[in-house]
Amino acid sequence: GSMFTSKVLKPYGYRIKVEEYAVGDTLNKVLSGGDGVAAAKTDKKGRMTDPKLRSALADFAKDYLTHLFTPVSDSYTGETEYMAHSDFHIGNLMLRLKPDGSYEKRVIDRNYYLKLFPVDIELISRLATIPKYNFVGKVDALLDYFIQVNSSKTDHEKVRKEIRSIVLKNIFSWSTIVDVIQGKDVSSSVANLLMSEFEKRWYVSPLRIRLFFKNVSAINNLLQYVDGSDLFDAIKKYLETNKSNSTNPVVQTTVSAPIPRSKIMAQKEGAVINAYLSDISVEGATFTNTTAQDFTLKIIEAGKEQVHI
Repeated sequence: GSMFTSKVLKPYGYRIKVEEYAVGDTLNKVLSGGDGVAAAKTDKKGRMTDPKLRSALADFAKDYLTHLFTPVSDSYTGETEYMAHSDFHIGNLMLRLKPDGSYEKRVIDRNYYLKLFPVDIELISRLATIPKYNFVGKVDALLDYFIQVNSSKTDHEKVRKEIRSIVLKNIFSWSTIVDVIQGKDVSSSVANLLMSEFEKRWYVSPLRIRLFFKNVSAINNLLQYVDGSDLFDAIKKYLETNKSNSTNPVVQTTVSAPIPRSKIMAQKEGAVINAYLSDISVEGATFTNTTAQDFTLKIIEAGKEQVHI
């Protein structure tokens, strides 16, 4: 179903941003109760018993995946990029029950996005398609990624061997095995360990991929209320479902018509502004989403250059 976001208001800057007031309840309130809102009912497995509510939660996950795998062509740099909500969790998702019994769905705090690149999407897709308990395969995928984004280094094989040994020893430790048996997701903790080991050796762990893994557990929490799956299960299903939409082996969605390159001026340094199915006004300039699809205005140092989307 339709997904809404709050309009951006002024003041808007690197440290302060304001969004319009949104009517509704955040998902953490809907799921746990509080402030006069009764907690949603779940079955013995923790799944939503209300089919409309369960469907609304599934729509939030689908919206996240659609943005994650929809390529955006940056007309300023010519690069293909991907955008993902930088803080996707149930406190930033809102529902409002409408008179007809359906739910209006809204994502808030959506004005800062992670800018991902094809190499990042390739890693995420690869992790999703490797069998769930093939931990060796997942570790190798992560090792390949971090070595690829640190291509200027010359000690790849030495570092790979050292970190692989450390991480696999951790995975096959008794405590991790117990977590797996109990159904806990260990992907984020394994990724964090691996990134930590790379950084000890002066390799770079891109902030964008760190934040992606930070969001994994939050999205897993959401999916537990839907069908008990996790993010990588959902990604695998999404890629299989949308495979016929594109000949690209990584990106499985179709890009809509490009947004006209006009009247877009950089206003603030370091910020990323997003508009979703609506117009927004920032520092006196108006940006219109003419294709009914997310677009991103990347803000650079004021006055130096003009940025087009």
